[in-house]
Amino acid sequence: MISLELAKQGRARSATGLSPAGFHNAVEGQFQWASLWLTSRTARLLAPRADRLMKPKLARVLSFGQYVARPTRIPADDAAATVRGLADAPWFYETLRAITTSGPFSGGERIAVPVTIAWGQHDRLLLRHQARRAQRAIPSARMLTLQGCGHLPTYDDPEQVTTVLLEGSRPANSRVPVRRGGA
Repeated sequence: MISLELAKQGRARSATGLSPAGFHNAVEGQFQWASLWLTSRTARLLAPRADRLMKPKLARVLSFGQYVARPTRIPADDAAATVRGLADAPWFYETLRAITTSGPFSGGERIAVPVTIAWGQHDRLLLRHQARRAQRAIPSARMLTLQGCGHLPTYDDPEQVTTVLLEGSRPANSRVPVRRGGA
């Protein structure tokens, strides 16, 4: 969402959004707020014992399944660090309020730089049909599906995400096709 706003203001040479906020309706915004609020509250409860609790794969599936399509790929140490980081994030509730209560993204037709929006095929937080709203809001955007990925695709397929980011930063006339398969 931030990269799209910067592009709209002419403060970026390109913008790539990975399942960006700003394309939900009122009900979806409430769902997102409740999901993220509950995740934060749970993280605060788990944080003191996160190292031990995140070792079993089932714990990572239960803790990260809404956000990552393949939560067992998250190393236990990374999962524990994420839980602790979220539990201690002083900015979390202010950011949550901003991304779930702000109006829909608008003004996308004024963006003059290349824009790529890639949505996780298995995004269970910002549901995939929101990509259609993003396409309407930014008609010039190149739309992609991150195959086999959830809302946080870097754990699901870091190579695919890297390719999308690198391709998205190139001028539109020098782009090559992005790999469409997930690992």
